[in-house]
Amino acid sequence: SISSLNITLTKYLASNTLVNVIFNEEILTKLKAEDIFIASTKISDKFEFEYKNRQLLIKVKKEPNDKNWIYLYSELLASLVKKLV
Repeated sequence: SISSLNITLTKYLASNTLVNVIFNEEILTKLKAEDIFIASTKISDKFEFEYKNRQLLIKVKKEPNDKNWIYLYSELLASLVKKLV
């Protein structure tokens, strides 16, 4: 299940609104960053990546009242859970 991935979901509000999913070091030992990148590009080109402090941040910019990011992350997480099973 997705909860077993121990993923932290945070929202940051700034000039643009970003929704970030942070994959910690433990997750990255189970999933290759390349696999995460490939899975995300199959879903959308809206994902942006940053590697910082041994964590992979996946960002999606969103417009006010836009709920599309929920579906993007849901698809990505479901795809990654399948890789772990």
